[in-house]
Amino acid sequence: GGVWSAGSFGWRIDHARTRSRCCHQDAPRPGMTSPHPSVKICSLRHVVHADWVVAAGADQFGLIFAPHARRLVAVDDARLIVARARSIAGPVPPKAVGVFLDQSASEINQIAESVDLDAIQILTHARPVAWEEIERPAIPVFRPAPDADLDQLLREIASTFGRNARVSSILLDAFAPTIGGAGVLGNWTIAAQVAKRYPVILAGGLNPTNVTEAIAAVHPSGVDVSSGVETDNLKDRTKIDTFVKNARQALAECDETASSVRPAV
Repeated sequence: GGVWSAGSFGWRIDHARTRSRCCHQDAPRPGMTSPHPSVKICSLRHVVHADWVVAAGADQFGLIFAPHARRLVAVDDARLIVARARSIAGPVPPKAVGVFLDQSASEINQIAESVDLDAIQILTHARPVAWEEIERPAIPVFRPAPDADLDQLLREIASTFGRNARVSSILLDAFAPTIGGAGVLGNWTIAAQVAKRYPVILAGGLNPTNVTEAIAAVHPSGVDVSSGVETDNLKDRTKIDTFVKNARQALAECDETASSVRPAV
């Protein structure tokens, strides 16, 4: 229940003023404001994972509801994970993000309501999204090919933002034959260009070792990891702790750098 808005989760559209608080020193497109830089641990499947994510200090965690996905979580299990995270966290628990693929708006909304998700992340493959029917803050996923045309990608992103005020940010993932958790490195060059204009959550092949370099190269508003914090396809608590620590430090340094070169207003 309650009133949902993109601003309650991530970036919001503010037509009255332009103010940049993202990591990138170049201001994003006019009218967008950003939240505190975020770290997301994706594809939780067991209640104990909630304990690990909260203890590590992650801002968000992902639950995969895409059909046939290897890391698919049952709705009942997802509900328990969300409840556990909120019960043990402080006054600001990590946000629960559902991940969907080619599912109807009604199915997405039903699962989101049942699990009490804070936001949804949608990857379109064969089925277009009825954005106007989505009832939670939304994070569209883009997976640009290595030879992707930047101008075309920016037009697609602009169109997505224009169709739904609930779109809070975008996630840029790696181009791979599988959907999510493939461990394939994303295109940081394209991501950096997009991040100058839009709020970007960077995903694709990130891990505790390379996340610092990735943030320095792209200046995203957040990072998202799945297989990079796993060992033998299982979530690894030590890797989660290290990833969050390294990402948090890199995002803070990036934000400080941006603040130092940003003109006073």
